[in-house]
Amino acid sequence: MFSPNSMQILSYGFKDEMELWDVMTREKVRSFKGTYLVIRAASFSSDGKLIVSCSLNSKVRLWDVETGKGIKTLANHFHETLDVKFTNDDKSVAIVTRSNPKGKVLNVAWWNINMDSVERSVPTDTNNTSLITYLSHDAKYLVTTQWIKKGLSIESEVISEFSDTTNRFGLIKIYDTTTGGLLHLIGSSNIPHDIFNVAFALDSKSLLVNRSLGSISIVNIETGKETLVVEGIHTISQGSSLAYNRDGKTMLVAGLWHSRSVIKLFDLTTGRETHTLAGYSQGIQTLALSPDGYKILASNHVKDIACLYLKGGFYVSSFVKDTSYTNYITISENGTLAVTVSGDKKIKLWDTDKRQLLRTFENDIFLPTTCITFGKNVKYLYSGNRQYLMAWDVSSGKKINQFLIKDLFLETIALSPDGQTLLLGGVSRSAPLRLWNVKKGVEVKKFSDNLNQVCTVAYSPSGKIIVSGGTDGLVRLRHLDNPELVEILGKHEREVNALAFSIDGNFVLSGSWDRTVKVWEVKSGKLMNTFRGHQASVSALVSLPDNKHFISGSLDGTLRIWNKNADKEILMLISFTDGQNWVAIAPDGRFDGTKDGIEKLYFVQGLTKMPISLFFEKRYTPNLISKTLNGE
Repeated sequence: MFSPNSMQILSYGFKDEMELWDVMTREKVRSFKGTYLVIRAASFSSDGKLIVSCSLNSKVRLWDVETGKGIKTLANHFHETLDVKFTNDDKSVAIVTRSNPKGKVLNVAWWNINMDSVERSVPTDTNNTSLITYLSHDAKYLVTTQWIKKGLSIESEVISEFSDTTNRFGLIKIYDTTTGGLLHLIGSSNIPHDIFNVAFALDSKSLLVNRSLGSISIVNIETGKETLVVEGIHTISQGSSLAYNRDGKTMLVAGLWHSRSVIKLFDLTTGRETHTLAGYSQGIQTLALSPDGYKILASNHVKDIACLYLKGGFYVSSFVKDTSYTNYITISENGTLAVTVSGDKKIKLWDTDKRQLLRTFENDIFLPTTCITFGKNVKYLYSGNRQYLMAWDVSSGKKINQFLIKDLFLETIALSPDGQTLLLGGVSRSAPLRLWNVKKGVEVKKFSDNLNQVCTVAYSPSGKIIVSGGTDGLVRLRHLDNPELVEILGKHEREVNALAFSIDGNFVLSGSWDRTVKVWEVKSGKLMNTFRGHQASVSALVSLPDNKHFISGSLDGTLRIWNKNADKEILMLISFTDGQNWVAIAPDGRFDGTKDGIEKLYFVQGLTKMPISLFFEKRYTPNLISKTLNGE
């Protein structure tokens, strides 16, 4: 969210701290730590000097923006806190609460900051199983949304879960937070059923409602009248967002358009689209390196699997076009086969030379596959999901065994170099990291680590060392001759998503949601370097055979090649969403790529954007990838 003067942005979410960013410099100003688990909501005071936050464990805390320090924490205990807002005079904070685990009553508690006490608590929604709960900017109104079965009046009992989406519709309730009275009950089976998001205007006089099937409406808070503004916006999806512009006359909608990130601006008086801001690339999901170091496969969110040929120094943007999003990819020992796990829950085997689909592995279990790896000598595949570890015959595509893994939702898997042991990681209440004997089909070791989720694991080239990373940001290393002794190499600011060893096994690479890659020396446990440059989470890492370079993939849509010893990025690679074009860009301004890919580039000097044609003769460098890796 923006600060009142629009010069700073406060970010928070799935971590135990908030971060303040400068809009002009794009640099982090400070962190607000000690927030007591995941932040659910936060709000600035009108003068921008204070922030109030509520977290998943229901703690409500007041912060000093200038110092980043916590001022006070509300002593009252609520079972659940859903939203917080300052009142217009900044003397009190409105807190939306739920009083007990099974309670359907929502209350608005008023915290007097100076007195440090809750001066009153007003019950509002008495039958609440809310999907969305928001306070207006001035804390005068509370809006909740729910489902109700078609055919019933909107005054009927609402339902918290109703899977038949064709037989339900979204209901909006608006309450006066001062009295707790219901002002409006809005809903109709004639309006598309689900409600994905809502947004109050800054003056709190109207409400934007993002409904399914690409429709957006405006609700007048005073009259309760809902007016359809826009229909058929294909960018609208369950993960999309919307907001009023400060002028109150335009709205912004962020979502997906043909699997590409898009922001659209609409004139609210006419309902017409005025601008579209679209990204060209998509986030990198996974990377896989062939054993000879000849090619790297990268999957993204647009169903593409791109291939980077390092020796030849060129990039094939659309190696294959999968029918569903590729969540995971791995390459066989000989580099001729690749296996992918798709969003449609299918496991697919590909010929990497002919770029053809060889077969699809039929899975009789509905649970989506979350991780996969080749067995030794490419005879078997091992895959995991939320309940089972499965073994497959590669030649026939048939499942040959299935093991129930108790109390472990598998998310990551790695095979030891000798092919005898699998390293399993995932979500567990007891032991999120485990060792599995492949031949015997039994679990041989469990590790708890005081952690609930392991996100990524890796074996050293010798097979004698394992590393794991999880949601606590720690990178843990174990020598398998004494696995009970765990060494903490260090910590990222957010969860660890990717791990890899250097080719010689002397270093560990770790990538994180904090957008950095860290390099750790195995022998000393020291942090050698921290590489910055990605603009989103680092999702994948591979070490190159020369033992000098490594490649990182990120949700910012780029692949970056780094020199481990020189402490710098040497090349950035972008594969565009059309599946045909790519560019490679060096820090000194040299570039290479396809004709159409290069035409998407431009240079910026100050606030002036200059066409790439002005620099083509001086900066265009054919075979830039191979030249850069060779030190040219």
